[in-house]
Amino acid sequence: MNERKLSGYLAHFHAVSAEQVVAHYHQGVELLYLIQGKLEMMIGVETFTLQAGDSIYFDSMQKHTYRSLIKGACKAIVITTGTSR
Repeated sequence: MNERKLSGYLAHFHAVSAEQVVAHYHQGVELLYLIQGKLEMMIGVETFTLQAGDSIYFDSMQKHTYRSLIKGACKAIVITTGTSR
């Protein structure tokens, strides 16, 4: 049986305080394309702010977090390689 090389998700990220966000990591790389909202991402020790239409690609072995910077949820397409969960 062939192992899946890519996994794709429609993700919704909610507005929570920075203290509530839990960092995680997984094998492979990740590509996130933000469809709607304003998203804050921490990857390793760096913080990024994405607007709708922005994308980011990174080594997902680095601890990372997501949180919406708007009142409602952000919507994104997330593509991962390797085992992601």
